[in-house]
Amino acid sequence: MVAGRADETKTEASAKPLLLDPNLATALLDCRREATYAGESDFVFAADSGSARWQGMFLEDYIQPAAVKAGIGNVGWHTFRHSYRAWLKRFAAPAEIQKELMRHSNLKTTLEIYGIEPDVAPAHREANSGVVRALLGKDSN
Repeated sequence: MVAGRADETKTEASAKPLLLDPNLATALLDCRREATYAGESDFVFAADSGSARWQGMFLEDYIQPAAVKAGIGNVGWHTFRHSYRAWLKRFAAPAEIQKELMRHSNLKTTLEIYGIEPDVAPAHREANSGVVRALLGKDSN
């Protein structure tokens, strides 16, 4: 979903199934239950009209003010990719798993600049879940 419209993914790796940790699924379902548009086919973070929220407005209206309030400063969408890679590294995910979770085709991209099927390897699920638990405050590390 880009600029309010659904389109094909940029790469074949991006079209692979996305890991969804059970804790994150629960948090998203909780958001859906509280949303104005809570139907099966509705967007979790819908615009006031129920359509897809424009990512630039969502960033400006919600994410950037929250980042400033948290003392993080100005952030953009790519901040999440860099942060996710840093968290995967913190949880000692092997570089190849980081590459796959980041949907990079080249390990060099993962290592120097900053998918995977859900049931292929438990190590992928463990690395991804470690990041989610930490972000949701459910990690003791």
